[in-house]
Amino acid sequence: MPVRHLVLFVPCLVLPVLAGPNLLPDGGFEQGTWELTTWMPCRATHELAGPAHAGEKAVHLVGIEAKPENLNVLAISQPFKVQGGREYLVSVWYRTAGAPGAMLGWSAFREPFATAKWKTPSAQYENDPLPNSDIWWLGTWRLRAGDQAVEACLLVRLGGVGEVWYDDAGVVEVVPDALRLSDPPLFEGPGRVTLRAAVKLPAETGWTVAVLGGETAAEQVGKGTGEAQLSFAAGAGDGLQLVLTGDPDGGVVAALPLTVPPPLEIEVVKPRYRQTIFATSPDRELRVLLRLNATPAVLQKTRSKVTETTGTGGSSVLGPGVGAPPGASLTLTIKAPGRTRIQVSATGPLGELATETAFTVLPRGTPHEVYVDDQQRLRVDGKPFFARGFYGVPDEPAHFTHIAEAGYNTVLTYNRDPAWQKTWLDHAAEAGLMGVVSVPFEPGKLDADKLRAGIGLVKGSPGLLGYYLIDEPSPARPGQSPQDLQAVYDAVVAEDPYHPVTICIDQPALEGLYTACSDILMIDPYVVLDRRRPLSHVADRMEHAWSAVAGRQAVINIPQTFGWDVIEGLDKPPSYLTPTPDEMRSLWYLALAGGARGMLAYCYHVYTRYDPAKKAAGGWPWTLGGYLPDKQPVLWGTLKQLGQETQALEPWLMADGQGRGRVGEVQERRFELRDGKLHLDLPPRGTAAVLIK
Repeated sequence: MPVRHLVLFVPCLVLPVLAGPNLLPDGGFEQGTWELTTWMPCRATHELAGPAHAGEKAVHLVGIEAKPENLNVLAISQPFKVQGGREYLVSVWYRTAGAPGAMLGWSAFREPFATAKWKTPSAQYENDPLPNSDIWWLGTWRLRAGDQAVEACLLVRLGGVGEVWYDDAGVVEVVPDALRLSDPPLFEGPGRVTLRAAVKLPAETGWTVAVLGGETAAEQVGKGTGEAQLSFAAGAGDGLQLVLTGDPDGGVVAALPLTVPPPLEIEVVKPRYRQTIFATSPDRELRVLLRLNATPAVLQKTRSKVTETTGTGGSSVLGPGVGAPPGASLTLTIKAPGRTRIQVSATGPLGELATETAFTVLPRGTPHEVYVDDQQRLRVDGKPFFARGFYGVPDEPAHFTHIAEAGYNTVLTYNRDPAWQKTWLDHAAEAGLMGVVSVPFEPGKLDADKLRAGIGLVKGSPGLLGYYLIDEPSPARPGQSPQDLQAVYDAVVAEDPYHPVTICIDQPALEGLYTACSDILMIDPYVVLDRRRPLSHVADRMEHAWSAVAGRQAVINIPQTFGWDVIEGLDKPPSYLTPTPDEMRSLWYLALAGGARGMLAYCYHVYTRYDPAKKAAGGWPWTLGGYLPDKQPVLWGTLKQLGQETQALEPWLMADGQGRGRVGEVQERRFELRDGKLHLDLPPRGTAAVLIK
């Protein structure tokens, strides 16, 4: 992540971050009420000490070594009251040294925290990473409290080797439409940017709108409802924050993260997936928007030129302007494989500008072409494919048969041995299944030649659906940053452009970080816990995931099909519980109603014993005792029904224009097959039923 080196100094923002009502107790850390602790055994220190951003004390966390386990050092606030479903703005000033994996955490509860401390039923648990900053920087995080939340604790964290200081933290309920961007950052001259923002506060409330992150100061004051127009020095790619502070004491009311766009850019409309057209693509049209991100005065004096270079026999038509002149849309119809490059140049008050983008048209892939279309559906050889299946399937033909007969079509393996994967894929294909294989690399130890050789061994397998990049990465862990994984993704795609790369993300705030190094986002919203989350958490995660990918990727849900309550030898009560049939059906259909483009359940294998001594010695403590059909027969019976029902629903799930939406208050509702029809009760409100034939 980028290190912050420049900051715009805004006098009002050196005060405590939030004005009343600041819900967070002791946000300045001066009273010493926060709990400083580590959640894993590691070499680390924590203290309340200076230098502080304001006052005398700050939280100072130091990660020395991730041994014997990962670094997980944190300070935990006293609980504070929240209302489920409301939006909150979390703010904190922080600075870093090294790569400490600075992160904010939010833990919300369905009952007062005093009820059972950390055993209080959970409503929500999320984390949000903060970029490294060698100066004091304002970190902000806007999130929605879980539907049943009544109290929450804020966590400030360290997850890597380095140091982080936190000070002046706070939580405030979001004021609707308090700050809205009227005009995005636009260039008014070389290196000079302007923007407009609308402010909506009570009539007598004074306010200041300011920019953090530009090279020169910019702020404007006002009262009540009004507008701010700011002009400042900045360059393309600069990360900014637009911050609204309000009277009486300058606390933050709203904050909008912004990135200064390039003066001239090409926005790809289609195809979005890798900017690539496949031989089996139903749509062979390329479309882009050409944008000059400048003020009207600059636009009027700018002349642009578009050059298309193609050896494909394609034809181009320059359409009418889409944005302010001289913006335009460009459409190309492609007839043959090859590369098409679009170059745009412009001359005017901003000087000589140029940019370009390229598209690829691939020859027919064999034995299959697998890709994501512009409605975020998987396609195999041009036909929509709804992936449904399981993690953790062994290379045993009987299990492939069980899974196929239950209505499933996809399996996933963690095994990274390409030779083993090839045999596994062959056996899966014989049963009519397709497989997702783990990319053969270790985080932080990329051997590009070995990786390419491994991909080369499996890429021609008839049963290959795609690649699994990594499970639940964290930017704080070595080799798991988006930049690290980008190199792995690029190597995989260069060797095999005909299969997508998937990634599993467990924290909502991380979903948007890894979109450049994956093609399919997989999320695992496990809810059946000893500290139960509401089943509606599944719907919340689906909604958040679609927002994070912004129409650029497919989203696949990973339903929970395991529980530690069947494991012997645990040294503490089981954290995860086996879903009941009603719970299983509800969380499954909540994901489908949320627009899932696939369902790959974790997991098919069943652990039956845990050995704490092996864990203490650094070994693998879990004993594989069998698989769902024999070890979890009740759950497997429900999953067989769900597989067959989902198979029957596939034409509807994959239909053109199939929408998605938040399910609302559905918790543990039954979904039944009656008279040969599937009856789904999926109301956005109330009890309106939907009948799907």
